Amino acid sequence: MPNFGRVPRIGQIAIVIGVWIVQLIFSPIWLRDFHMGPFEWIWRALTYGTRPPFRRASADFQPIVSGRE
Repeated sequence: MPNFGRVPRIGQIAIVIGVWIVQLIFSPIWLRDFHMGPFEWIWRALTYGTRPPFRRASADFQPIVSGRE
């Protein structure tokens, strides 16, 4: 970590906001096809000792759209 302690506070805030925006964009796209995230899948596989289902059946996903019913 060559830059540890060298990034100013405003730079840290920019990094956090940037990562947050990427997650907000990428997460719904990922969860459209998969039941859970890759790290959660690994964690559950190690915890339960079985391989949980990874892919989502296409009919399972119901996006939440505010303002529509």
